[in-house]
Amino acid sequence: NRNPHTENSYPPDADVRKIRRLWAKVMASKRPGAMRPTKASLAKAKMDSGIGSSASSRSPTQATTSTPTSASAKTNEHDFEEMVLRPRGIHIDDTTKSGLAAIHFGVDEAPVKGLSEYYRNISGLSESTLWLDADESFLIDIVREYDSMKEYSLNEAEHATYATENLLKREIRNTRLPKSRRWMAERMIQLVAKPEKGWEQPPVLDRTVPYKPYNFDIRPDCSYWVSLQAFNPLYRKIIREYVSVRKDRILCPYLTIEFKKDDSTLRKARNQVAVASALALYNRWKLKKDRLDAVKKPWSERHEKVLKHYALTFAGRSYEFWCIEPTLNSQGGWIGCRMYHLVQNDCESREGVGWFVNWINEIHRWGLTVHGPSCERDIRSEEH
Repeated sequence: NRNPHTENSYPPDADVRKIRRLWAKVMASKRPGAMRPTKASLAKAKMDSGIGSSASSRSPTQATTSTPTSASAKTNEHDFEEMVLRPRGIHIDDTTKSGLAAIHFGVDEAPVKGLSEYYRNISGLSESTLWLDADESFLIDIVREYDSMKEYSLNEAEHATYATENLLKREIRNTRLPKSRRWMAERMIQLVAKPEKGWEQPPVLDRTVPYKPYNFDIRPDCSYWVSLQAFNPLYRKIIREYVSVRKDRILCPYLTIEFKKDDSTLRKARNQVAVASALALYNRWKLKKDRLDAVKKPWSERHEKVLKHYALTFAGRSYEFWCIEPTLNSQGGWIGCRMYHLVQNDCESREGVGWFVNWINEIHRWGLTVHGPSCERDIRSEEH
């Protein structure tokens, strides 16, 4: 029976029940033949009961995080870049100046007219229909539509729908992979691509500094992936042993896109493409590094040249193209990545739309003539 004068000195009822369960376990262990409880098991039971817990009993990792480990940070948090991106070596550089696509990729400048025909005449691209033309009527229509959306104050969904219908083309889908082994891309809308085997999240590089947990459970507004159809049917089924294959037909993404209605949420869009791009690039690097380690070849600068990912942020009618490249040590080890500006412009003028056309076309060309074949070579080398 409780003494009313000492009632407040008792633990709460919930704690009393926990103590009784703990005591029952200890007493049960004293029965003949029973195993005596270890210090570790008693410590665990005490921790589970919540009795006597304090900051000193937490693990070092828990002590350095500003949120519980079960909670994943959000891209719209004001300290997302500081607490999620930087501890993982992911840096956003928006200070670089706008440049020409041809110079960035080291290719001849595309003609002003006949762009679709120009790109289909490039080796390996004869069947692709992703290309935008920059004829006068197309440019005028794009400018007029974006002017109208601004005038009507249309929402993000309207902007995203118009862009995906007119600026971010896709190939006609086929439930069966075509027999033709051409390099093709597949455009995906809000594809959920959670970390899995062959699709690992970039690690926290320094756990002694404050950081927030993040699960990389992302769903980009739009993304372009390499189609499995270019790979030899003899080993298509085992490709997933080396890389993540989604929908049994796509792998190794090369372009990620995020939309926002206006500049007020541009920081969130940048954070979103940064994490999606870092995830894709980290796994592309891992494929390359694992392949070289398997065949016992040393890392060199030429291996790094093909390791890139591209991103596009759209805020209303303003756009930014980004390139994400790995930051590596002298042995090719991952120490993060850098996301830097390629160009920023808008669709207010024909010239601005023209810049967009040049960049999106050249990114697709790189994805299908450099990125895709390079991924295939790495997968085949690991196989053999």
